[in-house]
Amino acid sequence: MKLIRIIMIVIFVSCSKSEKPMQLIAKVDDKPIYLNDFINQYREFINEMGFKDNLLFRTEFLEQNIERTLLLDKAESIGLMNQPNIKKEIQMIKNQILLNHFNKLEVFDKIIIDDVDLRKAFIRSKTQIHARHLFSRSLEGINQFKKRLDNGESFEELSPIAFKDSVLQNNGGDIGYFTFNEMDLNFEKAAFHLEDGEISEPVKVRGGYSIIQVLDRWIEPILTEHEFQLQKNKLIKVLKLRRKNIEVEKFTDSLKENLTLDIDRPTLNLIIKDLNSIALGHLDKFKNEVEFSIIKQIAETSINQRSKINSVENLRELLLGIKVRNKILSLAQASNWINDAHLEIEIQNRINDIVISHTINFLNENETLLGENFKELIEELKKGKDIYINNSLLKRFLLI
Repeated sequence: MKLIRIIMIVIFVSCSKSEKPMQLIAKVDDKPIYLNDFINQYREFINEMGFKDNLLFRTEFLEQNIERTLLLDKAESIGLMNQPNIKKEIQMIKNQILLNHFNKLEVFDKIIIDDVDLRKAFIRSKTQIHARHLFSRSLEGINQFKKRLDNGESFEELSPIAFKDSVLQNNGGDIGYFTFNEMDLNFEKAAFHLEDGEISEPVKVRGGYSIIQVLDRWIEPILTEHEFQLQKNKLIKVLKLRRKNIEVEKFTDSLKENLTLDIDRPTLNLIIKDLNSIALGHLDKFKNEVEFSIIKQIAETSINQRSKINSVENLRELLLGIKVRNKILSLAQASNWINDAHLEIEIQNRINDIVISHTINFLNENETLLGENFKELIEELKKGKDIYINNSLLKRFLLI
């Protein structure tokens, strides 16, 4: 029977800047759990979960910290973190967190939404558009639909060809009413720019292309400044999220302009031919021929990414993407926020999650080491451990 357990809390990484001696609320051998860290994480936990503070939750939360500490200690004792596959996974997590943090600080937080865009979004949020469309996965297919519409065929005649969904096949592609932020961004923009009855040119949407016709629209008759002010912060967040991908793409494109890929076409063809062996890490033949450190990273790309490599052009694009990613990581590592305490905690907590997951899997596969359920496992791991809990402090600390 496999062990199944979801541990929802995190091991605390001390970042207290208080000059007072840090109080221990618990300890597992020489591994401390400090009161200040416990309070901060416990407060966040009950707020997120909507729980009311009580001794039962405090006790359970602390017990789960102790459980995680025991599992991490076990991982250390069996050398789990020295295994190449886990080291690789940990490094990938570190890199992804740094990339996300960089994008937030250098792209997302710098996006400015002006009042004109906010008021336009507010009006759109109070507008319902009734539309229908034809869809094709290819540009060639959607151009054929446009040509046939221009030659007099109707949406009702073409929808059985455009859709697999029986409802859309039979209703001329009618999707009913939608409003702001409910559809694909390009679809929405095109629809809001159309007059009632007008048919769009082919529009690039997620997964393919659409031709859109707006049938009618409804706008709330009374829009007040008071209501706009109430929704302003929400609209700012939505608009920033919608612009994030665009701004990230602009930023990465600006980096690409200053990067070169010094790999000739025959070598690119060789890489495509031997993609499977590269994915398995067989890279010897590329030494002294290419930028070895870049080629090596193809092995670290996802199966989905590698499956898209079917030409020299998209291989070149992937390799440039890797170089851009490396450039952003170097910028992140050189930034003044790299040692931010909260970032360090986020990274360490994610690493702990990975290590604990692998530890439980390892123990599951070595059933002689433990019992059949999580409680028995923890009791087994507790044997021989010096576990200290300050119950008095647990009961009397104040949440401010």
